[in-house]
Order: sequence, then C-alpha cells, then structure tokens
Amino acid sequence: MAFILFFFLTVVVYISLRFHTVHSRFLTCATRTDTRLQTHFPNLRRFRIPHRNARTDRLPAPIVSFVFEPGASVLVAVPFRSGWFSLRVYHRTQEMCRQMECVSGTWFAGSTQSSRHGVISAERPLQWHSFSPGETRRYRQDPFGYDVVEETSRLRLSGSEKAWLLDHQLVSAVQDAELYFNLCSTPMILRLLYMVLRLVWARAADWLAFRVLWVQLRAMSYRGDTYEYQGRFTLFRMCYLFAPPSWVVELEDLSEHWLSTQVLRSSHWVGTRLLGMECEYEEYKLSPNACSNA
Repeated sequence: MAFILFFFLTVVVYISLRFHTVHSRFLTCATRTDTRLQTHFPNLRRFRIPHRNARTDRLPAPIVSFVFEPGASVLVAVPFRSGWFSLRVYHRTQEMCRQMECVSGTWFAGSTQSSRHGVISAERPLQWHSFSPGETRRYRQDPFGYDVVEETSRLRLSGSEKAWLLDHQLVSAVQDAELYFNLCSTPMILRLLYMVLRLVWARAADWLAFRVLWVQLRAMSYRGDTYEYQGRFTLFRMCYLFAPPSWVVELEDLSEHWLSTQVLRSSHWVGTRLLGMECEYEEYKLSPNACSNA
C-alpha cells in the first residue's frame, strides 16, 4: 500500500511540475527559437562531432552548414577535413526520397564516388542511402610553384516539400539543443541535473545534451518516415563461415529494418511521453515565403 501511494504521489508531482504555472515558480522558462524565416544554418558545430575521439580543436568551424533554397532543395556545405557524413537511412514511401546533385567537390553516395557536377544518385523506397564528402584539394599556380587550396564540398538535396520541411525541423532542433533545458515542457529533474553539471562538469553536461538531442532527432525522423540504420542480427552467420544460405541473408536484411523501426519507435515513445518533446514544432515550420525573401 505504501509503495502504491509513493508511486501515485511521484506521478502527480512529475505531471504537475510540467505545467508552466508550477514550473515558472522555480526556474525561468524560455521558448524555442523561431526559425520559420531562417534559411541558413551556418553554425552547426556543437553536438555534430564526427567521432567520440576526434580532436575538436582540429575541426573546422562549422563542420557542416545547411542552406534552404526555393523548390524544396537543401544545399549542404562541408569544409575540407570536416569529418561530417550523413546517417544511413531508408524511407518507406517515395515522397520522402530525394535526389543528390553534386555542386562542388567530391562526394560518395553509398559506394559510388563522383566529382562531376549534376545528379549523382537518387534515393529509392526501402533501400539504404547515405552520402559523405571526399577530401577535395584544388591546385593553383603562383609565381613560386603550386599552391594547395582546400575546397568546400557542396551537395544539393532535392525532393518533396514534406522532406524539405523535415530537414528544417531537424537542423532547427540541433541549433536549439541546449535550449531544451530551459523549456517548461522539459522535466524539472533534467533541468536541474543539466544546471548542476554545467557548473561542475561541462563535458558531462554536453554528453547529456547530446543524448537528449539523439532522442529528439529520432522521434522527429520516425514521424517523418526516415529510419536510421541500427545494425543487424548476425547470430546464424556464425554457423556458416563461408557460404551462408539464402535464408540467413534474408533474415539479416529483415532484421535491419526491424531493429531500425524498434529503436526509432522507442525514441518516439520516450521523447513524447517522458521528455516533453514533440515530433513537429510550429516554431520550426519553414515559411513558404522565407526562401523568396532570403
């Protein structure tokens, strides 16, 4: 009986602390950045470190930038030696699939490398896709020999308006990663924990912000028909070292989609039910007139 009463009181306190009238008595509340007219995101460096052991002082600033253009296209610019690459994802509908157009530099679309300008790849439903820039160096001659120019690689993604709006929601969430801990919708225990960690251990605070952002982005992607690769089951392959039968390969392929769906579905549930998140924010919805006025 005591346990049930304690659990009930805990739930009541947790829910009540999420209301603005209660929240604002203890902490100041902020609002999400209004990005409805923002088309250029040039400073997406924090929380986009390509590898956990990467030297942040050797990375360019920013390591990636996004420019939203008319016609439902996004220009991705990655500096030389940035280390940035896209996630490996698939879509279930043709509406979310996009085509990739090389603007400058060298790009890898899956296993294909291309440095020519124009369309280099097009996504298809139920197929895994990813893209990443290659290291591009351009040589120019000066009076004393050849000078090396480290060139920025640019790629244009074109697709439907729905995919275009999803990308804008995602980059806006990355930009507001730390602002999440100042929102009234954020559980108070997370706000207090982040506040303490920011004072005593900054790296731990960044780790917490990165993990919360991880959940937010996958909750958005799950609602937007974008499934990230999460691995596969390889248990049965151990029994067939050289030539596994077709059913093993088919089972592994099915496990890729199943794992991806379950991880994103869990992120969606945790984000919306426990962390006070939404899958789409009105403040992040790109205005149709934003690109024409930019």
